[in-house]
Amino acid sequence: MLPEQRTLYFGNLPPITLPQFLDNIRGGKIESCKYIEEKCCIFITFVSAQDALNIFNYYKQKRFELSGNLIRVAPNMYLEPFIQKGATRNVFIGNIGNVTVQWLYNEISQYGEIDLVEIRDKGIAFVHMTSIMQAIHVVNSLADDPKWKHCRIYYGQDRCQTTIPNLTFDERETNRTIYIGAMHPDTTAKDLCDNIRGGILQQLKYFKEKSMAFVTFVDAHSAHTFYNLNKDGLVIKTKRVKIGWGKPTMLPPALYFAIQNGASRNVYIGNINETITVEKLYRDFECFGEIEMINIVPDKGIAFVNFMDISSAIKAVESISGYDRFRISFGKDRCGNPPKQKDFISPPITPIPDDFK
Repeated sequence: MLPEQRTLYFGNLPPITLPQFLDNIRGGKIESCKYIEEKCCIFITFVSAQDALNIFNYYKQKRFELSGNLIRVAPNMYLEPFIQKGATRNVFIGNIGNVTVQWLYNEISQYGEIDLVEIRDKGIAFVHMTSIMQAIHVVNSLADDPKWKHCRIYYGQDRCQTTIPNLTFDERETNRTIYIGAMHPDTTAKDLCDNIRGGILQQLKYFKEKSMAFVTFVDAHSAHTFYNLNKDGLVIKTKRVKIGWGKPTMLPPALYFAIQNGASRNVYIGNINETITVEKLYRDFECFGEIEMINIVPDKGIAFVNFMDISSAIKAVESISGYDRFRISFGKDRCGNPPKQKDFISPPITPIPDDFK
């Protein structure tokens, strides 16, 4: 599972100073701020992940406007495209010539805090910054500086990335996806979810024509619990299915943050009236993604729309129109209920022959 998010991105800023912007932030103790004026955005890291979550939730429900600009508030996703292109906190400098460690330290420290400076025999150097964002700033700044035009500048391997010796790793330890195969041809997605217990689902991919499905739990522990309980026998629709492992995947940071905020694949609709029918809910919600099941509880005035994945439910909660008079939020994923107790069938009792009585 990813570490808790403490950094929020604030984008689409008008011309403003950092103190003026911070005059509008309330609700959390701040660890650090990074103002990228040319990109009209600010990154604020809070001391507490809960404070960051509370502020994100507040601005998700309330428009944040400054000088006529609608401010975008999101978890910190700024680094992702840089990391995908190889960014690390280690700046590689080639063709550097005859310089000293102290000179290089003095030149680079203006861009951020340095962890370590190394100079190698082949005219190359490595400057390890204390954060990837600082390293990105160094690489971009040196590329535009004529003083460094003779050097090759990019990213090196983070020195903390080296393999721990004598450590064996089984990818299944972090796998969250279970394969279910050889299912009865009449099995529905609802049948699957009715039999999956022990963990909240991120998504369910059902390939009916192949009689198989891939079930991805939010966390690996739930996946392992489900696998261990059912690997030797799970019956769905009167047929014993096959249980195995799917392909390991990472939980996207934005989705992790939403789940920490209570998101599930189940959309709750409260204060409903007789105008809300199963057919209407299908028509109104199917545009957000594939629906697993819809359940209406008329006595309590509530309804539930269960999607096949959390991302669809998030889109529905954030974007559904025409439901202003109803309460819209996330409900409990029934797959997160405790595992069902398997029935124990006693072996048949063989009568004792009369000869042995």
